Amino acid sequence: MNADARLESEAGYPALVLDLAKIVTLDDEDFSKLAARNPELRLERSGHGNIIIMPPVGLEGSWRNAALTAQVFMWSQTNNAGMVFDSSAGFRLPNGAIRSADVAWVRTETWNALSANERSRFAKLVPEFVIELRSASDRLRDLQDKMLEYQANGVQLGLLIDPLANTLHVYQQQTVVQYDAPTSYDCSPVLAGCVLDLQAMWS
Repeated sequence: MNADARLESEAGYPALVLDLAKIVTLDDEDFSKLAARNPELRLERSGHGNIIIMPPVGLEGSWRNAALTAQVFMWSQTNNAGMVFDSSAGFRLPNGAIRSADVAWVRTETWNALSANERSRFAKLVPEFVIELRSASDRLRDLQDKMLEYQANGVQLGLLIDPLANTLHVYQQQTVVQYDAPTSYDCSPVLAGCVLDLQAMWS
C-alpha cells in the first residue's frame, strides 16, 4: 500500500495550533490546569507558547505505538535502568515547551531526583530517549521540527519512525541519519542492549 492509500485508509485530522501569544500567556500552572480540565484532549505547548491540540490516531497507528512502548518497557524491566512513559506524559523542556513523545525513557537517577509533587505534574526534565511515530494526520515537517527541538534541549537519542514512507530517522549527537525500512535498530549505548524489532512498522 502506498503512502497516499494509507492516508486515505486511516481517518485523521491535522493538529490544531492555537496562537495565543497576543491574547494571553499560559504559564506552567495555567497549562497544567487547562490540561486537567480537558483530559480528553492531548495538549502540548510549543517553545513559543502556542497550544497544540493533537488528534487521536487510527487503530493501526495506536497498535504500532503500543508495540514500541511494550518493547522498551520489557527491555527496561530487565535492568531497572530507567522509567518508560507513553504518549500521555508531558515533559517541560528547557526552552519552555511542554512536549509528549509517543515513547520516552528517563534514567532511574533522573526520576529519583524528582519530588512526589513533580512526578504528578509536567516535570521539568529532558528524557534521554524518545520515539515519535508518524500517523496519517501528522505532517512530516512538524515531526522533524519536534525532533530537532528534542535534540536541541538535550535528548540523547531520538527515533522518528515514518510508516507512511517506510523510513527511520535517527537523531543523535547533533546529526540526523535516515534508514529505509530497517528490520531492527540497536539503541545502544543510550539504551544499552535495547534492540527494537521494527518489522511491524512497515507495511
